[in-house]
Amino acid sequence: MVQLRRRVATLICAALLCVGLCPRAVALSLDAPLRELRHTGWGAKEGAPGTNVIVQTSDGYLWLGGSEGLFRFDGLRFERYPLPRDPRIGSIVIFHMFAPASGGLWIGFTLGGAAFLKDGQLTAYNDTDGLPQGSVSGFASGPDGTVWAATTAGGLARLSGSRWQAIDASWQHTAPGVPTLMIDSQGALWSASNSALFVLPKGEKVFRRLPVQLTGHAALAESPTGAVWAMDEAGLRQVAQNPNSSGRTASSRHGLMFDRDGALWAKSTANELRRVARPESLAQTSLLRLQDLPDVATARDGLKAGASYAALLEDREGNIWVAGRLGVDRYSERNVAPLFTAANDLGASLIAGNAAFAAADQGAVWITQSHPGVLHGLQGDQLTRHEAVRDASCALRTADGAVWFGGSAGLWRYALGRFERKNPPEGMADVDVQAMAEDAAGGLWVSFSLKNRGAFRLANGVWSAEYGGLADLPLSRAVALSTDTLGRVWFGYTQGRVAAVEGTKVRAFMAQGAGPKIGTVTSIYSQRKHVWFGGDFGLARFDGTGFQTITPAAGVVLGSITGIVETAAGDLWVNGAAGLSRITAAEAALAIADPQHRVLTDTFDTLDGVEGTAARLRPLPSLIEGTDGRLWFATSAGIYSLAPAHLFRNAMPPPVSIQSVTADGEAYTPQADLKLPPRTKSLQINYVGLSLTMSEKVRYRYQLEGVDAGWQDASSRRQAAYTNLAPGTYRFRVIASNNDGTWNDTGASLNVSIPPTFVQTGWFVALCVAAGGLALGLLFRIRVAQIAARTRERFEARLAERERIARELHDTLLQSTQSLVLRFQSVANGLPRDHPSRELMNATLDSADAVMAEGRDRVLDLRVPADSLAELPQALAAVGEELMKTHPSLFNTVVEGHPRRLERRAMDEAYRIGREALINAFHHAHARSIEVQIVYGANDLRLHIRDDGRGIDAPTFGSGARPGHWGLMGMRERASALGAQIQVWSKPDAGTEVELVVPASAAYEPSTDLPWWRLLRRSALVGH
Repeated sequence: MVQLRRRVATLICAALLCVGLCPRAVALSLDAPLRELRHTGWGAKEGAPGTNVIVQTSDGYLWLGGSEGLFRFDGLRFERYPLPRDPRIGSIVIFHMFAPASGGLWIGFTLGGAAFLKDGQLTAYNDTDGLPQGSVSGFASGPDGTVWAATTAGGLARLSGSRWQAIDASWQHTAPGVPTLMIDSQGALWSASNSALFVLPKGEKVFRRLPVQLTGHAALAESPTGAVWAMDEAGLRQVAQNPNSSGRTASSRHGLMFDRDGALWAKSTANELRRVARPESLAQTSLLRLQDLPDVATARDGLKAGASYAALLEDREGNIWVAGRLGVDRYSERNVAPLFTAANDLGASLIAGNAAFAAADQGAVWITQSHPGVLHGLQGDQLTRHEAVRDASCALRTADGAVWFGGSAGLWRYALGRFERKNPPEGMADVDVQAMAEDAAGGLWVSFSLKNRGAFRLANGVWSAEYGGLADLPLSRAVALSTDTLGRVWFGYTQGRVAAVEGTKVRAFMAQGAGPKIGTVTSIYSQRKHVWFGGDFGLARFDGTGFQTITPAAGVVLGSITGIVETAAGDLWVNGAAGLSRITAAEAALAIADPQHRVLTDTFDTLDGVEGTAARLRPLPSLIEGTDGRLWFATSAGIYSLAPAHLFRNAMPPPVSIQSVTADGEAYTPQADLKLPPRTKSLQINYVGLSLTMSEKVRYRYQLEGVDAGWQDASSRRQAAYTNLAPGTYRFRVIASNNDGTWNDTGASLNVSIPPTFVQTGWFVALCVAAGGLALGLLFRIRVAQIAARTRERFEARLAERERIARELHDTLLQSTQSLVLRFQSVANGLPRDHPSRELMNATLDSADAVMAEGRDRVLDLRVPADSLAELPQALAAVGEELMKTHPSLFNTVVEGHPRRLERRAMDEAYRIGREALINAFHHAHARSIEVQIVYGANDLRLHIRDDGRGIDAPTFGSGARPGHWGLMGMRERASALGAQIQVWSKPDAGTEVELVVPASAAYEPSTDLPWWRLLRRSALVGH
């Protein structure tokens, strides 16, 4: 039991310190032992190579070198890095490496030679370049940028331009081989051989030998306080003290290093990693044996590095790396301290017994155990056992500081240092207690594990009946109970049903959908500003009238919640299926203000050392807040502690780089402006964000500008893929966040251009459009020609029929009528002049002459010319000449412009309008002269018919027709149907002029040299 207490004390100290209760920022907790830090190991099964040296370059990658060559590590995957071939390099076995702050990587090879690798370019050196022979075992770079190299056989050299210059005797460096180099915070160069230690102060050219005898391989390191330490096979010693130290340095070989807080780390040949938290407390001159340093981690603790000397490294996030022949180890800060787990006897017992706990005074905690079990109290490093309480399945701290324990063996109240037992209500003996709560009057509400049994209330030592004496309270087992700051007792049931009791009033939300939509209510927290409900399907809040469900963001799991705590700072902590999750006060405020807001969480899970899942039914709650603000929570695998006010935060945003680009199955080297071949359709981009503290929790967002409308949430996926890309220029951007949600908003970017093929250019599209237009124009012209031909055929057939009718009328009816008239005229001439019948017959013959004239006019009307080619003048001239036979007027035809072929319809209507005007002029104007003028213009066809007669009387001119005649009106109707304009000018005794204006598009037949779009326009006009 004493050993167990010591073990618990160590765990408690680790819990207090590793969560950062110390006010200053630390890298790794100085007072927590190595075994209590978060440790991750990679061996051969995980792909870790055998390693001689490990460094971190300025881009964030870890580089490991050894007998297998060069490897690059991004926190998840070890990737072999093939070095470019160079004749100066005869082997891939790496002995040492150095990463200068300016970027790049220096590599020293076991069989001789060195190289500098930067941006994929390798610059190699060997003895022909002045580099001493032997394994390159050390590099160093001073404030002036000078690069030094040490070899095991040839001594020391420095790089000048493109050649190495060996240190000669004038430098007084007498050691033939120099395995170790270091430049300290003062700019002095240190070198350690297998027997001697030298230092070259800054600006000098003569080494000083220190009176220190080294044995075997040596390592050098400087602490943040300026203390220079050396380690060899014999042990550790401080060899110098620099003033006004501004940094810390290390040789990065043979396992000696100081971290940023001054802790000394050392790796021995016995596969033991040892640490001294405060080396300044050790003797500064005496030799310290590694085996005497108490804080140690070995293979039994999971150390993977191996038995030989190993390399140590502190990365820029504060993690400590140990690399050796058998694997790689990482030690990181732990926010969550495992107090009891299945790995220790008490932990296994508590877990098997369904442990529950409650807060005690001064930050202590009560831990219960049931079936069978006892109560334990944990305060500081003291773990006490209380036999009085047995089989407790539930615990509750009340407002007065008392603590209730309930279980199948009864109930106990602890106050003022002693326990008082209470018998359960009748019928509840040997039944587990499910939940407890104290109301404002001091009454204790208790729910038991039996179904269909309501809650009971204990007041003044007397139990009330089921319902707690309230008839409106549901007769059902309450899974969770809680009392809020207003004194209301909240009851949570299955199927999202909820009830609240305030005094003697009951407010029930028992109908379907009336309560929180989270399934069975397994947790209620109401001790601060809000009333929160957790259940199988999520988290909800009571807003005073109803329940608001909290919506998680994509990838966030809020379910199976059995413990809730709202801290004084407003952060909300929930223990559920995903682990222990925190919703910050800012996120909670956003969710309260906007029910549609999707909340983000910080989750502590297996990656943080939290094993198992939260309890599902009992004991509840699975998460409590101690009286000192520390959180205690239980899972199926252990009990853990966390201090919310002192969490270690990784403030280092991860550098982001684009690793590779693949387009249509072809790999390309990423560069700022990447030009891909034409016809490229698919694109895959691999990227990485380098956060080595917890690489599994790095999250990414990316966007391909020109394709994606906004940022795409990739979660932990490291690849973006696109298909069916069109030619164009795109910009790919990717950003990343570390395990604590610190984002690198700059990220990495890549410009990608895909040139179009000829068929994808705008010229080709324009040519296709033009070709299509030409084809449509050609088809249109063919179609217009077809329609015109058919129209011409129909028109010519109609004209032929009208000609036939005209001939028939002329040759038969008119001739017969003429013959009849002549006979009547002979009869009339034979009658005496004074014969009564002769006057009547003369009058009849006059009427017959009028009928004959009208008939000839109608026959003339039927004889429209069959061919419209320049025949409108001839047709109207024929009409005028015919009319001159019976009317003594002069007639003249004038043609201006180049005659053009007229449209059939235009020819027909113009002819009929002109003929009507001529008939009117000859019959009614009594004109001395009549003229027809036809003007073939580019924009229109103009027809003028003028006479110098008596003009049109006012009534006829106003109405457009004389009684019984419709000439003017008919001409206007024909012009309107043609789309033409007609005007008539007339004054008494001044003659009359008729003008017809026909647009060219309606008057002329299409010319073969007109463009197709004008033909199209003409067709539309003609059709109209």
